Amino acid sequence: MKRATSLGTSFSPRKAREHGLDPARAFQQVLDMGFGLVRISAYWDELEEGRSRPLEDQLEAADRAGQPLVVTVGM
Repeated sequence: MKRATSLGTSFSPRKAREHGLDPARAFQQVLDMGFGLVRISAYWDELEEGRSRPLEDQLEAADRAGQPLVVTVGM
């Protein structure tokens, strides 16, 4: 898939859940769109609770798709 190198988006699994979406499926749909860059959000409270597996899954999915990422960690 050709990437739209001048267009990017952000993805938050927390926001996906808040909207009733399955975060893994929603993230795959974002990857399928072919953005030039995707920013994904990780949250300190989830990481501190040992819930890093979803983030690791996103990183692996993006790697398989050849998707460039920016990872932000915050609130």
